Amino acid sequence: MEQKRLNFEDYIKLHKRGRSIHELQPLNNETYKIFSSANVDIRVIDRDQNYSILVKTEKLKHFSTDRNGISNKYFYSIPVQAPNGEYVGFIYRALFGHDYASIYRPFENKVKRVPYMFGFFNDFQNYDRHTKCMPIVVCEGVKDAIVLKKFYPYVLSNNTSALRLNANIIANITDKVILAYDNDETGHREAPKDKKKLSKLGCSVDILKYGNWEEDSFKDAGEYINHPKELKQLREQLKLRVRGLIEGVTLAV
Repeated sequence: MEQKRLNFEDYIKLHKRGRSIHELQPLNNETYKIFSSANVDIRVIDRDQNYSILVKTEKLKHFSTDRNGISNKYFYSIPVQAPNGEYVGFIYRALFGHDYASIYRPFENKVKRVPYMFGFFNDFQNYDRHTKCMPIVVCEGVKDAIVLKKFYPYVLSNNTSALRLNANIIANITDKVILAYDNDETGHREAPKDKKKLSKLGCSVDILKYGNWEEDSFKDAGEYINHPKELKQLREQLKLRVRGLIEGVTLAV
């Protein structure tokens, strides 16, 4: 007998069955330190309590077993929400190890489709009240977005290495963008490509680099969390580039 597929409401229920990250005994790792500082409701799912749900979906099925000797008994559930709080997706990440998955709400009407980017909720509710169009920072991952939001609220993560269709969404919100992609081969390739794409859509675009894009520099914003001196430098660099775009001065990359 074919198993019943989960609908998006089931993923919302799964998220609400989890425990708030703040109820956990603090973990001594980078991911916990960053996630526990987020201003969204990140929760932790217990595999054993939700096994019957996990095995019904290919997206989360691998969380129902241990892999490579690492336990997947617990994993994070990170909500992707619209500015009004509506759930449009979830990102899942194992507490230990690197298992990762995501699920997004299907939208029948593409005209009303909500952007699948992490970072809108809470911080963008008053975005349109500014007298000037504020720059938006786009990075690759959720951890990077949470770290950068410590210094500037209007940060979104692609949850992938390039904007793709989200370029049009961003260009409809702002005409000023800062790309903060990973310091790796993919990031070096995609940042200039997305800069060109956004420029054609009428945006002024700057690129925030981690270090000098050298091999011994930090790979992404998340890696700065345990390095206060370098984190302060990143903050000043980000503020400088935000100010430059607002004042109409694009800094040299």
